[in-house]
Amino acid sequence: MAQRLEGYVTGQKRILGDTAHELLSPLARLEVALSILEQKVAGSEQTYVDGALGEVRHISALIHELRAFSKTTLGAQEVKLETLPARLAGGRSRASRGRGCAHRRGDS
Repeated sequence: MAQRLEGYVTGQKRILGDTAHELLSPLARLEVALSILEQKVAGSEQTYVDGALGEVRHISALIHELRAFSKTTLGAQEVKLETLPARLAGGRSRASRGRGCAHRRGDS
């Protein structure tokens, strides 16, 4: 059951990443077209073009975030944690090791 659920979640993240990737190309073309239009428009119309260009850039940033999220979570690998021998643990007390407390240089 857990394996099926994991496969489902992985599939959803893959679809999210693929969709984000497919949206980036037409969005980039739209941004280029608006940038060209921005150079040719003057006066009060400039405000509308600037607003549209700002919205396109905002949507683009959101899509890049979605794509990055899908990539980082899909590429995640399981890390195997092992217990350190006491001689390598830096002399911390058994209680602090059990709580997972970090030992920094200079701490006693």
